[in-house]
Amino acid sequence: MNTKKGFTLIEMMFVIMIIGVMMGVAMVKLDGTLPYFRFRATAREIANLIKLAKSTAATQGITIYIQYDISNQKFWLLCPEVPTDKLKEDLDIELMDQKKNVILFASSIPEGIRLQDVITGTKETFESGIVSMECTPFGTVDQHVVHLMMKEDEDVRYYSVAVSPLTGFIKFSDKYLTVVSVSKDETEYQDD
Repeated sequence: MNTKKGFTLIEMMFVIMIIGVMMGVAMVKLDGTLPYFRFRATAREIANLIKLAKSTAATQGITIYIQYDISNQKFWLLCPEVPTDKLKEDLDIELMDQKKNVILFASSIPEGIRLQDVITGTKETFESGIVSMECTPFGTVDQHVVHLMMKEDEDVRYYSVAVSPLTGFIKFSDKYLTVVSVSKDETEYQDD
């Protein structure tokens, strides 16, 4: 009676071959969804920058601006006041402009995705230039909706990042959102 337990080399090679084929099929199917994951990741990056602006403004007691450069497909934080030495150490300071404004966490929109426009709480739509949204030390953020667009062949997709003014709550949508009304308690959005 043979008491050895285990797998033969041929059995192991067969299992590895099956796993390889399954991984190959999965990668081919996943490849079509990768641009969409990059699309959503860009929206999350914008949302994280908004949260960072809000918390930095509140903890440092200074006003910080979120700026979107629609023409050059970039976004960043702008600190118009010279930050404290501690804040300078903590933050990734990109550069200072001529007015001694500090630009923080500058990012570019990835290839294949477009920063389409920004709609403010006053329902004004900006499709080019630099748009500034204020984050106050009191925790309020200017209401705005950022629209990202991705074009695949003939298919155009939108992703919206909407910011509530009082709470700073961020809403994500895979539709093009517009601001319908702003009340004391909540903001109402509409799909276009």
